[in-house]
Amino acid sequence: LSTQGCTGLVDGSTVEGGKLMRCLGKKMVFEGSKLFRVALPLDLSVELATGYTAAKNIQDVVKELVTAEGVTEEVADIIDAVHEHHPQILEPLVSLILVKHLEKPVLKVIVLKTVGCDDRS
Repeated sequence: LSTQGCTGLVDGSTVEGGKLMRCLGKKMVFEGSKLFRVALPLDLSVELATGYTAAKNIQDVVKELVTAEGVTEEVADIIDAVHEHHPQILEPLVSLILVKHLEKPVLKVIVLKTVGCDDRS
């Protein structure tokens, strides 16, 4: 995730982070929804860095993607994958997800079911 511009452990401005980013060469295709489907569920209490848990990392990545891209089809798939295994991570993000969804509705059924809204309107 870090190599795709999301919050994570790799910082391209550091020596080691810069080396890793150069090794990637060309721009990689980000397939976040597939990554989340394969990676989840996981132990949310694992600390990736002191005081920074896997739960917080997932929450930060979802927040960054929703803020930057809105609720696109891929972001909706990521939200759905997180909701399937760890719905508590999305609780603080419900209002942001709904606002971004209402700005540009893409997948009404997935997003509204994920945030607990009835889609019979």
